[in-house]
Amino acid sequence: MSPIISRLVHQQQKAIKVLIITGVLALSLMVGQIVPAKYLGYLLVLIIAFSGVLIYINYPQLGLLALVAGGLLVNVELGTSTSTSINIVVVLLPMLIGVWFVDRFVRLREIRFIPSRTNPPLIALVVTSLLAFGIGQLTWFYYARQAPLLSQLGGLAIFILSAGAFIFTANVIDSIKWLKTLTWMFVALGTLFVFSRVNAVLGRTMENILPAGATGSIFWVWMLAVTYSQFVYNRDLKIIWRLVLLGLVAATLFVAMYLGYGWKSGWIPPLVAMGVITWLRFRRGRYLLTIGGVILIWLIASELIQSDQYSYVTRVEAWKIILNEIIRVNPIFGLGPANYRFYTPLFPIMGYWVEFNSHNNYIDIIAQIGVLGLISFLWFAWEVWRLGWGLLKKNLGGFSNAYVVGAMGGLVGMLIAGMLGDWVIPFVYNVGLKGFRASVLGWIFLGGLVAIQHIHANKQADVDQGTE
Repeated sequence: MSPIISRLVHQQQKAIKVLIITGVLALSLMVGQIVPAKYLGYLLVLIIAFSGVLIYINYPQLGLLALVAGGLLVNVELGTSTSTSINIVVVLLPMLIGVWFVDRFVRLREIRFIPSRTNPPLIALVVTSLLAFGIGQLTWFYYARQAPLLSQLGGLAIFILSAGAFIFTANVIDSIKWLKTLTWMFVALGTLFVFSRVNAVLGRTMENILPAGATGSIFWVWMLAVTYSQFVYNRDLKIIWRLVLLGLVAATLFVAMYLGYGWKSGWIPPLVAMGVITWLRFRRGRYLLTIGGVILIWLIASELIQSDQYSYVTRVEAWKIILNEIIRVNPIFGLGPANYRFYTPLFPIMGYWVEFNSHNNYIDIIAQIGVLGLISFLWFAWEVWRLGWGLLKKNLGGFSNAYVVGAMGGLVGMLIAGMLGDWVIPFVYNVGLKGFRASVLGWIFLGGLVAIQHIHANKQADVDQGTE
């Protein structure tokens, strides 16, 4: 292109920009004159929302950051009961996925997920949940009512949104820079939570700000998994920052194990996650670490049973009733999301005819979406572990290596948390939609493993092409 033509094109582009700005200003003045003042606020919200959508379409990673930050900080709940309480995560996540999905279809003319061995089990989990929801509309016990439809939809949403969070993260994180930003933002916000428990003044200040449900068991699992793995594995960090992480690990353990010792879900799963990270770090000592870990788990389990006999006995009785009496009417697909709680009064527990929960994610999954649902979930967990194990063999760099190990530890910690309560896939009548604020963190960080695999594969392909 000649210099004269180039200059003319440049001048034309400047003229178009000036016309656009002038038109926007003129339109704003016209709107101010025509639209009544009481509606200007709504118009401003629409303009801001539209601008946010435009930014999000170009940088969907910002939506993921907003989701994590909003879940931990935005203390807004719509509804008064467990089954109808809606928070920002439950609203924002499907919006983010929906806009991203439509954008790919309209602008890119394709809907294709990053290929991963984790996709089939997640699809199976979602499909099984949908089938179980439909089957759950049947009458299984004539002398008991089903859960309200809103509760069933809430339970179904938790299954679908959990899988959606994983797939969404895996597909929108396209660089290690964004994964670092997500990780360190979470650590910064988590530090605020930790020290609000340690410092009384900060604690009173944050008490009315921080939302309920944000610091469920999964929050503590990932807080320790992320900080400990980065401290142990990330050699790219300066020594001062590694010491800061070590101090944060110590402070988190102090809060979880000393101040909150009575809440076992707050420190046992995170401790297991740290144990797995340590086991992965010290290869030569794995045999001794395994023996020591088995002994420690046996001692902790024995102490827990002896210290809280009533909780242990009632949980075992609940599991027996749900497995032997309720689930047996349809073990393959379950009784539908949220329904089984309404069938429990038909079978007395320790002499009482009352509604009760299993307080166990695996029993909950079978009761709601059947054996097929549990197989899909365990299949997913296995594929995530296999993915992490394969990535361990690659030289990904300090942060990425630490992230992979932390995710593997976090995965095992989540699986242990599932034994102590419905922390991984919250049951709508127990941990509920409020608890999804914390549980979604696990699905997001595990999705980061797929992102790392894809980013590394693309870099390797570029290197191979360069050498050819």
